[in-house]
Amino acid sequence: MIKNISIKMAVVFGLIIIVTLAVLDFFLIYTYSNTQFQKQEIEYSTYGNIISNIAKENITNRTNLNRLVKEYAQNIEGRVLILNSNGKVIADNYDGYIGTKIQNKEIDMTLQNKSESIGYYTVEDKKIMMVTTPILSNEKIMGVVLISTYADDVYIDVGSLKRRVILISLFSGLLAIIVSFIIGDKIADPIKQLTSASEKILKGNLNTKVNIKRKDEIGKLATTFNKMSEELYKIDVNRRRFISDVSHELKTPLASIKALIESLIDGEEDLETFREYLIDVNSEIDRLTGLVKSLLNVTRLEEIQLNKEWIKLYSEINNVMKLYKNSLKEKNIEFITDVKRDVKIYADKDMFKEVMINLIDNSIKYGKNNGYIKIVYEDKRDNKYLIIQDNGQGISKKDLPYIFDNFYRADKSRARDKGGSGIGLFVVKRILNLHGWEINVESELGEFTKFI
Repeated sequence: MIKNISIKMAVVFGLIIIVTLAVLDFFLIYTYSNTQFQKQEIEYSTYGNIISNIAKENITNRTNLNRLVKEYAQNIEGRVLILNSNGKVIADNYDGYIGTKIQNKEIDMTLQNKSESIGYYTVEDKKIMMVTTPILSNEKIMGVVLISTYADDVYIDVGSLKRRVILISLFSGLLAIIVSFIIGDKIADPIKQLTSASEKILKGNLNTKVNIKRKDEIGKLATTFNKMSEELYKIDVNRRRFISDVSHELKTPLASIKALIESLIDGEEDLETFREYLIDVNSEIDRLTGLVKSLLNVTRLEEIQLNKEWIKLYSEINNVMKLYKNSLKEKNIEFITDVKRDVKIYADKDMFKEVMINLIDNSIKYGKNNGYIKIVYEDKRDNKYLIIQDNGQGISKKDLPYIFDNFYRADKSRARDKGGSGIGLFVVKRILNLHGWEINVESELGEFTKFI
């Protein structure tokens, strides 16, 4: 079995072209052959009818009949016989068959059917065409005109054409196969590149790309492949970074817990110190629990089924803000809402709550003391917007394109201090996309952040 795709394509294209040429050759030769034979048949049939019309007026005058056949025999370069209704020759331009009764298929058919008949014979390796035409008088058969002539020229012409056509077809077929190999190789080359690149990605080289610049479907496939490679590479980079961050996150609280427990085991602290140690251990365990919960949230989003319903936007926002009442008070952050109480949205209630918790939690964590968080709902014809803005520390321009990527944290050390894992905004975007919504961000470092 042929495994090389370029050879397969060349073979297929070559076979298609060869079969097409063979069919065309057949019809060309068949048409030419029929045309040539019909041309000769029509010519001699015309002579037969002319002789028949003259002969019926002189059927009893042998002298006139002999003069008639000799005269036309010179024009047609063949033999002309006139037979009576019994099949006996009564006129012959060579005089050899006069008085002889001749029987063959064409003569018999003409006598029986009173119609013209044409046949081909081989005599001493010579091709002979025979045309028999009835001599009729008042629908009564009076005799038969028989014209015979050599048909070798027609057979030679047809044979010559066959040889030329076959030779040209063989040359064309060979050329077509060579061209098919060239075209097949060109078509297969980008596929080979894609296959090689796919194998490299399979081996772990996720940043592999192909250099295929075409505007057809293969070009689109190459572009899609390169985008896929970029995404895989970016995901892998984020995954590695996340593993590193998680390792550090896990290492720090675990080390703290271990140190605290060892101090409790080795020391003789009083009850108050013992209590402080346990509080610290509990805090570190909370950090670990939060990290695990974030990871579970990401996994859950891959299989979640939305349970949509009409919910009151103002009530949901207000319920979330109640959860952060103490946090807002601690940093003296003013909460401003501009949402009408009757506005409803069609969404999964729990998922929407998680979106609001993530966004508001970020605004509080990275917000300024004595700052504000403002939530505004805008209805603009076909589009509706929910805007969450704060005047916190903002996000740098270099980080803005990546903040919705999984595991991405704009300021790693500061995010870690505030308990961030780089998952929250990824979860937000994923939930909104599942609803068919979009989210964008505007920000100036040190000034504000606005999620729309």
